[in-house]
Amino acid sequence: MGPNLYFGFYFDVPPITQIVTKAQRVLAFKPADFLTGLKETYRWYLRHHERKEIDYSFEDRLMNSAAQPAMQAGAGAH
Repeated sequence: MGPNLYFGFYFDVPPITQIVTKAQRVLAFKPADFLTGLKETYRWYLRHHERKEIDYSFEDRLMNSAAQPAMQAGAGAH
């Protein structure tokens, strides 16, 4: 049968093991499990993200400009 191919790409790639001991030593950090890291990242984002008011003015103008010809066509049909 041959290798597992999908559109010419070999997707059955063996897992890659990352060795982070040098990064731990040089950067003085301790890796966290995925769920803990995700929670910490989300908390950081909430503390540092400024939520801005959404501006829909472009969409409003676009909808108004599309509605005007439709209203004019409807007025001329009577």
